Amino acid sequence: MLGRIEKGRKDYDKDRVASMAKLYGVKFSVVKAVWERDRATRQEYIRRL
Repeated sequence: MLGRIEKGRKDYDKDRVASMAKLYGVKFSVVKAVWERDRATRQEYIRRL
C-alpha cells in the first residue's frame, strides 16, 4: 500500500494521511502536500502517454 501511495497510484485519503503523519513523525500538512504532488505528477505522466 505505501509503495502505491508514494508512487501516486492511490487517491488522497485523510485517514491514511493522518496515519502516515503519525508514523513518520511529521505534520499532516506535509504528508498531504507530498501525496497530492505525487498524485499530480503521476496524472501528468499518464496524460502524456
